[in-house]
Amino acid sequence: MSHQSLHRFSPRPAPGEIVFGVAELQAVRAYAAAYVRALGLADDWVADFLVATNEVATNAVIHGAGVARLRVWDAGGQVVAEVYDEGVWPRAEGEPELEPPGPYPTGGMGLWLAHTVASGFRLSTGATGTTVTLWFDRGC
Repeated sequence: MSHQSLHRFSPRPAPGEIVFGVAELQAVRAYAAAYVRALGLADDWVADFLVATNEVATNAVIHGAGVARLRVWDAGGQVVAEVYDEGVWPRAEGEPELEPPGPYPTGGMGLWLAHTVASGFRLSTGATGTTVTLWFDRGC
């Protein structure tokens, strides 16, 4: 897939990031899993990290600009995952709705789930795009 529609990024991702579209979501999960497993984190921790990161990445390409970038880095006591796309979130900056979805939802749970699983959550949006940043305490 050509990612040249993502204007803010080089066609070649920098070390520590992956640029993707919907067809590459499996590669995004594999990339994120490999990164955190290399840090020696427990399987339960890795599973939570992947659920939250996958939800945000999926939202970025389904509801955002169609192409996004994931950056992951080790910040000492935390691991940070940042997803950026050029779509604009229709709300003010901050957190998404924090109320759990109603009974039997069929969608609209991705950001709520990511917020619930992550240790910290930040949504930033503006004319140039939207960034969701997740922090996960390493607990080690």
